Amino acid sequence: MNDDVEREIAKHLECVHDLSIKIVESSDTGQKAVMRAAGVLAAVIHSVVVGDKREEVISAATDTIRKHLRLLDELADIGAPMN
Repeated sequence: MNDDVEREIAKHLECVHDLSIKIVESSDTGQKAVMRAAGVLAAVIHSVVVGDKREEVISAATDTIRKHLRLLDELADIGAPMN
């Protein structure tokens, strides 16, 4: 992953941190938190993408989720603060 992509992902993670905390705190299990977050993503996709483009957007979202998880893992490994 190049530096520009990493910076953009880090910036985005900072923006969504509060939302993720609310989702986690409002859920009694980790699985419910993930399902709620997936519901939020589905609602956003439904609102802005129509028809045949949805599968393309879902695929791109899946790739982006993997990139975010890798970056979070890297940040955790170096002890970087997450909030």
